[in-house]
Amino acid sequence: MALPHVSRFQSASQYAEPDYTFCAPVITLEGQHNFRDILQTFADDRTQSGISHYFSLSIWDGGHSLAGHQATTCATLAYTDATASLARDVLTIGEVAFYAFPIKDGRRDATMFALPLANHLEFKDAIRSANILAEIINVKGVVANSYLPTYFFHFAKGAQIEFQPGSQLGMNLIEEFNGAFLNMKRWLA
Repeated sequence: MALPHVSRFQSASQYAEPDYTFCAPVITLEGQHNFRDILQTFADDRTQSGISHYFSLSIWDGGHSLAGHQATTCATLAYTDATASLARDVLTIGEVAFYAFPIKDGRRDATMFALPLANHLEFKDAIRSANILAEIINVKGVVANSYLPTYFFHFAKGAQIEFQPGSQLGMNLIEEFNGAFLNMKRWLA
């Protein structure tokens, strides 16, 4: 299984480079750190320091631009607070592994769902997988651009990272929907 990564940036400029990048397994033995622990550490730092950094769940080589994007490690979809519980229910019933945590998207509160992937995906496959997930979840309320591998998010103050174990998605999901036309616009808030 591929390891999920999280990168921290000081700014959202296309030239910004990550100052920290961490990866960890989705599930570990007792006493070892897993990816949820890493995310919770960054969320706690946001709460304690008051500084709101930018984060990404992709692997970067250089600045925050398409040229610097190497791979996506988690498919992401942020839902408005009004629809997040519906999306959570669908993912839980489907027994899909995911992390969920509150974020700030501009002035709007939202919940980020990050699904660790069995395979790291290139840019176009990452967008395709997010479109497929939105179609499967079948809940309107996706935050604009949250499905893009280049999306930056801020942890909300006091964010607690929830982890739901389950199966990890990969290229098999994309292959199942080969040839299907999907339109993210119908799921946007």
